[in-house]
Order: sequence, then C-alpha cells, then structure tokens
Amino acid sequence: RAATDKRLASTESRLALMESVPGVARVQQLHEQLTDVVGSLSLKVGDVLKKQESEFLSAYRAHMYNVQKELQDLRAKVKNAELAMQRDEKIRKLTQERDWFCKESLRLDSYSTSIKKELKFMEEKLQSVEEDRVWLEKQLKAAKKQNKLLRTELELHIEQATGASGAGNQLELADGMPRLALTQGSNQESGRAAQDS
Repeated sequence: RAATDKRLASTESRLALMESVPGVARVQQLHEQLTDVVGSLSLKVGDVLKKQESEFLSAYRAHMYNVQKELQDLRAKVKNAELAMQRDEKIRKLTQERDWFCKESLRLDSYSTSIKKELKFMEEKLQSVEEDRVWLEKQLKAAKKQNKLLRTELELHIEQATGASGAGNQLELADGMPRLALTQGSNQESGRAAQDS
C-alpha cells in the first residue's frame, strides 16, 4: 500500500507539473492524435498487406496457370515432334521397301522376259525335233516296208537258186534284169544276214 500511495503521489505531482508548464495541453492533444494515427496506421498497413497478399496470390495463380499451360503446350509439341519423327522414319522405311520392290520387280521382269525367250526357243526347237521325228518315223516305216520287200525278194531268189542246177547259170528275174545265180553257200550266208537284220 505504501508503494501504491507513493506511485499515486508521483503521478499527481507529475500532472501538477505538466499543468504548470505552458503548451502541455497542446502537446497532449498532439500526442493523442499521434497515438490515433499510429493505431490507424497499423490497421491501414494490415489492410494494405492483406490487399497485396491477395493481389500476389492472384498474380501467382495466374502465373502458375500460364506456366502449366506453357508446359502442356511444350509437352504437346514434344509429342507431336516424336510422332512426326516416327512418321518420317516409317515413311523412310516404306520408301526403302518400295525401292527394293521396284528393283526386284524390274529384275523379275527381265528374268521373266529371258525365260519367255528361252521357252519360245525351246518350243521352236521342240517343234523342229517333232517334225524331224515325224519325218524319221515316215522314213523308218518306208525303210521297213522296203526291207520287207527286199527280204521277200531275197527269199524268192534263194528258193529259185536252191531249185536251179548249176552254180554259174544266170537267172531271169521278174523285171527282166539278168542276175547271177547264188551258190548254195552264198544262199545260206545271205539267209543268216537276213535273219540278223
């Protein structure tokens, strides 16, 4: 209680001193105004900070939206570039395959042409061989027929020669041409030759 009383006495004496000094009321008034200004300044600074924070967040959101959009655009460009590269690679491979098929087609066409020429030549040769075969077959038939006639004529001569007497006599053939008669030995040899043929 003594300390409280002393503090009150000190405050009263101070107030009395301030009232005795001229201009203290003006100082107190200014002090009160300054205190009000400082209080309102704190509120104004808080409002400004809130406004700036809101503007900063809005600007940050807008910036991040732009960044996200730019990233999406870049990803789309990269994807399109990859697709274009894949498409170009596929086109290059298809072009190579087309060129190979063209060359192979030309080679096969040339080979086919040579085979056709060779086939035509073989057909002509076969036709020629067939014609030769037909001609030789006709010749063979004619030769067989002639051979048969000659054998028959030979057999007739052999029979006439064996029936005739005298080895040196001449025989008159059906065509009127004179021929020497065959001896018995030569007749046998001719018969063997005919049988062998």
